[in-house]
This record gives sequence, structure tokens and C-alpha cells, in this order.
Amino acid sequence: MGETTDQIEHHIEMKRQELQSNIKELAQRVQAATDWRQQFRNHTLSALAAAFATGMLLAAMVGRNRGAGAPPLGRGMRDSVGRGKKPQRCETGHTERDSGN
Repeated sequence: MGETTDQIEHHIEMKRQELQSNIKELAQRVQAATDWRQQFRNHTLSALAAAFATGMLLAAMVGRNRGAGAPPLGRGMRDSVGRGKKPQRCETGHTERDSGN
């Protein structure tokens, strides 16, 4: 073999230090890759586009789940109370809307 015990120990120690250095560098790379703040700083436009697309997708999904019986958004009180029918007059002269019927 030709190597002494001291040379083998020195070689092992150098490899151990090299390995520790590689592990530290790998840990720093993983930390940088998973830091969402840094990713946002580096890729602001992409992050905003993804957030906008996600919002549009959620809005479309919620809009579909409203059901057929629900009134569309943005309608006034006229449609939600009485569904646009003309108020009927009672014997007292009040309309159905006035009496709460």
C-alpha cells in the first residue's frame, strides 16, 4: 500500500472537511430556493401573473357554484323582493310589499 497511518488519517480528515463544506453549500442553496420572499423579489412579474390567474380561476369556480335559483350579482332590491312583479293592492290600499306578504 505504501501509505502510512498518518497519511490515511490526513486524507480522511481532508475528505471530511470537503464533505462538510459541500453540505453547507447545499443547505444554503436549499434555503435560498425555498425562501418565497427572495423568489418574489427575483420573479415579481411571474408571481403577480400566477396570483392573478389563481384569483380568476377561483372566481370562475365560485361563480359556477352559485346555482340556478340564486339571483345574479349586482341586481337591486326590486328583483330580490317580489322578483320584479308589480305590487298588488290589498283592501286597505297598501301594497303587498308594504305589508310584508
